[in-house]
Amino acid sequence: MELVTVNQHGQITLPATERKKFGIKAGSSLSIEPRKDGLFLKKATLVEDEVLEKIRRIADAKGITQKDIIRMCREVGRQIYKEEYG
Repeated sequence: MELVTVNQHGQITLPATERKKFGIKAGSSLSIEPRKDGLFLKKATLVEDEVLEKIRRIADAKGITQKDIIRMCREVGRQIYKEEYG
């Protein structure tokens, strides 16, 4: 376990080894959970990130490229527009 210090602004610096291990980069969001014995920090995952990762895995498994996905999204968008506005 490593020791970190809270600065005058209430900020801490996470050790580089831990940031790399957990994929925490500048701009990453962390959730903070209060516990009886202290605070628990966890890398927050956004729903959009989870959905995109699932789409990537499925697409890779089926051999679908990013261009294919963009084309399909455009086709669905055109269908929705046509249904909505005629």
